[in-house]
Amino acid sequence: MLTLFVLKSGKAKIDPQAAVKSFGDVVFEIIYALTLDDLNEFEVHAPWFGVIHDNEKLDAYLQAALRMFLTWSDADVLVMYKKASDVKIAVHRCPRIFRKGVKIRPDCLLPVDESNLKFDTILNGWIDDISQV
Repeated sequence: MLTLFVLKSGKAKIDPQAAVKSFGDVVFEIIYALTLDDLNEFEVHAPWFGVIHDNEKLDAYLQAALRMFLTWSDADVLVMYKKASDVKIAVHRCPRIFRKGVKIRPDCLLPVDESNLKFDTILNGWIDDISQV
Protein backbone atom coordinates (compact mmCIF):
# COMPACT_ATOMS: atom_id res chain seq x y z
CA MET A 1 0.00 0.00 0.00
CA LEU A 2 2.81 2.43 0.88
CA THR A 3 6.41 3.16 -0.01
CA LEU A 4 7.98 4.67 3.10
CA PHE A 5 10.81 7.19 2.92
CA VAL A 6 12.81 7.54 6.12
CA LEU A 7 14.70 10.84 6.25
CA LYS A 8 17.69 11.71 8.40
CA SER A 9 16.66 14.20 11.07
CA GLY A 10 20.10 15.20 12.29
CA LYS A 11 18.93 14.66 15.88
CA ALA A 12 21.03 12.81 18.45
CA LYS A 13 18.21 10.47 19.54
CA ILE A 14 16.96 8.48 16.54
CA ASP A 15 15.38 5.09 15.91
CA PRO A 16 14.75 4.44 12.20
CA GLN A 17 13.49 0.91 12.92
CA ALA A 18 10.85 2.27 15.33
CA ALA A 19 9.81 4.81 12.70
CA VAL A 20 9.26 2.06 10.13
CA LYS A 21 7.62 -0.33 12.60
CA SER A 22 5.14 2.38 13.66
CA PHE A 23 3.54 2.22 10.19
CA GLY A 24 2.54 -1.41 10.79
CA ASP A 25 1.84 -3.75 7.90
CA VAL A 26 0.93 -1.12 5.28
CA VAL A 27 4.57 -0.64 4.24
CA PHE A 28 5.36 -2.17 0.85
CA GLU A 29 8.96 -0.95 0.60
CA ILE A 30 11.34 1.21 2.65
CA ILE A 31 13.74 3.77 1.21
CA TYR A 32 16.28 5.53 3.40
CA ALA A 33 16.83 9.00 1.94
CA LEU A 34 19.19 11.75 2.97
CA THR A 35 17.20 14.84 2.02
CA LEU A 36 13.80 15.95 0.73
CA ASP A 37 15.48 16.51 -2.61
CA ASP A 38 16.07 12.75 -2.84
CA LEU A 39 12.36 11.88 -2.67
CA ASN A 40 11.58 12.79 -6.26
CA GLU A 41 14.55 10.73 -7.52
CA PHE A 42 13.12 7.35 -6.49
CA GLU A 43 10.45 5.38 -8.29
CA VAL A 44 7.46 4.66 -6.07
CA HIS A 45 5.93 1.22 -6.68
CA ALA A 46 2.98 1.45 -4.27
CA PRO A 47 -0.19 3.56 -4.69
CA TRP A 48 0.95 5.85 -1.84
CA PHE A 49 4.23 7.04 -0.38
CA GLY A 50 4.92 8.34 3.09
CA VAL A 51 7.68 10.35 4.72
CA ILE A 52 8.91 10.09 8.29
CA HIS A 53 12.09 11.29 9.95
CA ASP A 54 14.32 8.86 11.82
CA ASN A 55 13.42 10.54 15.13
CA GLU A 56 9.65 10.17 14.69
CA LYS A 57 7.03 7.45 14.95
CA LEU A 58 3.28 7.14 14.62
CA ASP A 59 1.39 6.51 17.83
CA ALA A 60 -0.83 3.43 18.08
CA TYR A 61 -4.03 5.38 17.27
CA LEU A 62 -2.59 6.86 14.10
CA GLN A 63 -1.18 3.50 13.04
CA ALA A 64 -4.60 1.88 13.50
CA ALA A 65 -6.33 4.55 11.38
CA LEU A 66 -3.77 4.59 8.58
CA ARG A 67 -5.00 1.53 6.66
CA MET A 68 -8.53 2.94 6.55
CA PHE A 69 -7.32 6.25 5.12
CA LEU A 70 -5.04 4.57 2.57
CA THR A 71 -7.93 2.38 1.45
CA TRP A 72 -10.83 4.81 1.43
CA SER A 73 -9.60 8.40 1.19
CA ASP A 74 -9.99 10.09 -2.19
CA ALA A 75 -7.38 12.68 -1.20
CA ASP A 76 -4.00 13.15 -2.86
CA VAL A 77 -2.29 14.21 0.37
CA LEU A 78 -2.89 12.98 3.92
CA VAL A 79 -2.01 15.44 6.66
CA MET A 80 -1.10 14.43 10.21
CA TYR A 81 -0.32 16.37 13.38
CA LYS A 82 2.97 16.14 15.21
CA LYS A 83 3.22 16.14 18.98
CA ALA A 84 6.61 17.63 19.86
CA SER A 85 6.21 16.81 23.57
CA ASP A 86 3.46 16.13 26.09
CA VAL A 87 3.15 19.88 26.63
CA LYS A 88 3.67 21.35 23.15
CA ILE A 89 1.61 20.13 20.21
CA ALA A 90 2.44 21.36 16.75
CA VAL A 91 -0.74 22.37 14.99
CA HIS A 92 0.73 23.33 11.64
CA ARG A 93 0.00 21.40 8.49
CA CYS A 94 2.15 18.28 8.43
CA PRO A 95 1.61 16.44 5.13
CA ARG A 96 3.24 13.01 5.33
CA ILE A 97 1.36 10.66 2.98
CA PHE A 98 1.08 11.32 -0.76
CA ARG A 99 -0.44 9.57 -3.74
CA LYS A 100 2.04 8.13 -6.18
CA GLY A 101 3.01 10.79 -8.70
CA VAL A 102 2.80 13.77 -6.35
CA LYS A 103 6.10 15.68 -6.46
CA ILE A 104 7.51 17.13 -3.24
CA ARG A 105 9.24 20.50 -2.93
CA PRO A 106 12.95 20.25 -2.04
CA ASP A 107 12.61 22.69 0.89
CA CYS A 108 9.59 21.30 2.79
CA LEU A 109 7.07 18.47 2.90
CA LEU A 110 4.58 20.17 0.61
CA PRO A 111 3.67 19.24 -2.94
CA VAL A 112 5.25 21.24 -5.76
CA ASP A 113 1.80 22.25 -7.01
CA GLU A 114 -0.95 22.21 -4.39
CA SER A 115 -3.59 23.94 -6.48
CA ASN A 116 -5.25 20.84 -7.94
CA LEU A 117 -4.64 18.44 -5.06
CA LYS A 118 -7.14 17.33 -2.44
CA PHE A 119 -5.93 17.26 1.18
CA ASP A 120 -7.42 15.14 3.97
CA THR A 121 -6.45 15.38 7.64
CA ILE A 122 -6.06 12.35 9.90
CA LEU A 123 -7.14 13.36 13.39
CA ASN A 124 -6.93 9.88 14.92
CA GLY A 125 -3.50 10.22 16.54
CA TRP A 126 -0.09 11.85 16.50
CA ILE A 127 3.36 11.70 15.07
CA ASP A 128 5.60 11.51 18.13
CA ASP A 129 9.06 13.05 18.24
CA ILE A 130 11.19 10.48 20.07
CA SER A 131 14.08 12.94 20.40
CA GLN A 132 11.91 15.02 22.77
CA VAL A 133 11.10 12.12 25.09
